[in-house]
Amino acid sequence: MTLTLRQRIRVSVLACLLFSLAVLTLAGWRLMQWRSNIDWMLRAQKAMTLLERIISNLEKAETAERGYLLTSRPSSLTEYERAVSDTSESLDSVPLIEAVFPSEHAGLEKIRDQVRGRLEYMTETVGLHRSGDIERARNHTMAPQARKAIDGIRAAADDVRRNCYAVLEQRSGEQRRITADAQWRLVSGFLLILLLLLLAWVRLDRSLHLHEVTEASLHKSESELRDKTALLENHNAEILRATQLKSEFLANMSHELRTPLNGITGFAEVLIDGLAGPVNTSQRDYLEEILGGSRHLLRLVEDVLDLSKVEAGKMTFRPELVDLEKSIQETIQMLAFMADPKRIQIISEIDADGKHAHLDPARFKQVLFNYLSNAVKFTPSDGKVFIRVIAEADTWFRLEVEDTGVGIAAEDQKGLFKEFHQLDTSVGKQFQGAGLGLALTKRIVEAQGGRVGLLSQVGVGSTFFALLPRGRADLRTPVRSLTGAV
Repeated sequence: MTLTLRQRIRVSVLACLLFSLAVLTLAGWRLMQWRSNIDWMLRAQKAMTLLERIISNLEKAETAERGYLLTSRPSSLTEYERAVSDTSESLDSVPLIEAVFPSEHAGLEKIRDQVRGRLEYMTETVGLHRSGDIERARNHTMAPQARKAIDGIRAAADDVRRNCYAVLEQRSGEQRRITADAQWRLVSGFLLILLLLLLAWVRLDRSLHLHEVTEASLHKSESELRDKTALLENHNAEILRATQLKSEFLANMSHELRTPLNGITGFAEVLIDGLAGPVNTSQRDYLEEILGGSRHLLRLVEDVLDLSKVEAGKMTFRPELVDLEKSIQETIQMLAFMADPKRIQIISEIDADGKHAHLDPARFKQVLFNYLSNAVKFTPSDGKVFIRVIAEADTWFRLEVEDTGVGIAAEDQKGLFKEFHQLDTSVGKQFQGAGLGLALTKRIVEAQGGRVGLLSQVGVGSTFFALLPRGRADLRTPVRSLTGAV
């Protein structure tokens, strides 16, 4: 019986499918065994890692204990307590190791008991030291039984580790055999499939015409896509131009507004100081209102001008060696008119290794002023504001401003560093501002390669931070980070 072309194509495709199915079924069965072995080996590696973590955490605890006994520093005690906690937590992973290596139950139980005994012994030693019996505590930790305990733990761990590696090597051999068998099945099967596909391709030669038609259609679609892409690029260029024009307009308007505002501020100060003649109490109050309003408008205009400079890429930085402690005190004095009436105490804490930096002093004061003015503004009377400078590694320092104010809800923190963003709560509406200070602070810090952020809790307070470069190479002294990796 003579088959038509369509029937031959169908028979060829069906034969290829059936043969492929048979090959894949045989190979798949072996691959399932291979995967099961891989899963076990991964769990075995994880179990070995957990065992190593127990010993590593215990050694860290011993090192921290000796450091505390020798130095009596609170930081060493904190490190010791953290290492003891980590060791105790890692002991909870012993059942996971036993699940992979059930034959090592006895050895693992022995390690767990010995580690717990060692932790109790160290706790007793630290307790002696904390109670004031330092000499006895040091003799206690240098006692022979202390060394025997850790040597015994290491020996037990070595025995368990050796047995586990033996089991792992055995399973690895099985894995290699399964892999070789699966590879042989797959290679042989796919060679035969390739032969069948080659025969079928001869029957499918007539489908090339359809392929050519499809390819022409694709070329047409590609051409249309290029045209649309070019159109989008033109639109993007127009948007960028409009943004640039907006920034230039804001800069020009800011300059035009600042001149008359400076005149208003200056003449108000002259009148208040009595240089143009005496003024009575009511007139002084009115003049102070004018002066306060003009200064507020002037700050807003300067913020808009700086913001437009950042957007246009025209903000310049003039770095120099800056005494951070002096700059902080000068900024605190600038805000005394806000803090003193509310009896707010401003406390500065500067890391000994972070007192100097090579950066633009005016921009640093601007960042600190924005953070500090917000902190004073939202802190109730008789509150406290903390300014901290913390060295980060050897090339950065972290500026933190913490207040005891109203705090900020989590849903209000998302857009806090955006332009013209203000809190929507009734508490936020009580305070004056246009929402430019934090946005400008973010742009200034990021323009120097840093970053900003905050931590806040409603009713407790907020901590705003800025990560800034320390600058010149001769200021880069090796410093242990006090706040963690950034």
